Amino acid sequence: MLRSVMPEGVSEERLMLNILSIFGMVLYFNFARVAVTQMTGCQYDQAFKARLVEHITDFSLTGLGVSKEEESR
Repeated sequence: MLRSVMPEGVSEERLMLNILSIFGMVLYFNFARVAVTQMTGCQYDQAFKARLVEHITDFSLTGLGVSKEEESR
């Protein structure tokens, strides 16, 4: 799925590092729930988790230099 939005010719190593970085954000927001709740004042309900998914997606795509229009193709 990630390969489809990456530039042509990206190496397997670069692709794997990008995947691991995204996975790291997911793990962080899971294991740091107490700290995130204290800092944001938000409980980990369905609405907040949906906002986190949207944030991680947007943040990752921006970091990879991919616009939302490119991602939806």
